[in-house]
Amino acid sequence: MQVDRQPRALRVLDDSQQEKVLADALSTVTMSEKDTTPAVNRLPPKVFARILAFRTLERTLVTATHVCRHWRSAILSVPTLWTNIPCRDLDRTLTYLERSKDALIDVHATSPSSSFPMCDILSRHIERTRLLRANLSRADVRSAVLQLRDPVLSLEILELFGSTFDAPRINLPADFLGRHTPSLFSIHFSDVSPTFTPFYLPNLTHFYLRGTDEPTPMDSIFALFKNAPRLREVFIFCRHTTPGTILFHEITLDFLEILTLRIYDPVPILRFLCLPSIKQGLAPGSRM
Repeated sequence: MQVDRQPRALRVLDDSQQEKVLADALSTVTMSEKDTTPAVNRLPPKVFARILAFRTLERTLVTATHVCRHWRSAILSVPTLWTNIPCRDLDRTLTYLERSKDALIDVHATSPSSSFPMCDILSRHIERTRLLRANLSRADVRSAVLQLRDPVLSLEILELFGSTFDAPRINLPADFLGRHTPSLFSIHFSDVSPTFTPFYLPNLTHFYLRGTDEPTPMDSIFALFKNAPRLREVFIFCRHTTPGTILFHEITLDFLEILTLRIYDPVPILRFLCLPSIKQGLAPGSRM
């Protein structure tokens, strides 16, 4: 007795059609046997880098370079993956700086040790710094920041902060950042008492100042408004201010939409401001 071992699906096809189906199936099996590369390794490097950009822990990036040769090559070929510079561990910081090549970097100057060469690192790489976040409670970091006297064309975000236990009073030099940072759009001072002489900031849109018990000069606040015509949001919280000594005329801020003044007496500021676009204002003790 002869047994028909053909699959039922092939019995309804003629010989030529059966040959084509079998050839296609054989080709698929052969391809799958030859191509043993994991699907993730067939991604273009830029797509692979885009996935890694969503990592939640920074240390996983270095760990990923040790998975296999392909992962290491792909990760090292994308400098933008290495732009978040953690100035804590010196070896890791130098590794990130080298692998980021010429890409813009975000510097987090929170070194835990006075032996960390903060001044040297900032001076060498400040020209390609996009974000500078510095803990001024540390004397070495404060010294490094205050020595920045050259223009920084790429700087977009400046964050200087202290701590509730060590809120330093800082005097930003008159030639801080070379008085020329055309890309700067956000300044954030927190738990510091800054004395600063604002220079022309054509693209500054956000300013945040949370001071300490030390008084903030009113002249600095007025000068900021005068030199930042594109401000959109301002938050100023100061327990004390010193009286202004410079005579200012009315300042019009056409783009300012949100203004929060939490100071003892905001009237001297408000009387000189013209705010045609204001949408939200808060100034305790005064009328908006």
